[in-house]
Amino acid sequence: MNLTSKQLVRDVARETGLPKHTAKMVIVSMLDIMRDNLVNGTPVILPGIGTIQHHYRKGRTAKTLPD
Repeated sequence: MNLTSKQLVRDVARETGLPKHTAKMVIVSMLDIMRDNLVNGTPVILPGIGTIQHHYRKGRTAKTLPD
């Protein structure tokens, strides 16, 4: 079963006692910060979960293949 953003907001609000709109703002802010760091090449380390890194790779199309 997948965890949806709506369920995540509900669970965070319940666990922290925050209103749902505040929990949503916290989650969105956290994900924005993580995305910005990944785009800039900085790994995101989440203890107990793991490390998230963005790996760029050059696409291979007819234009980029060696002759």
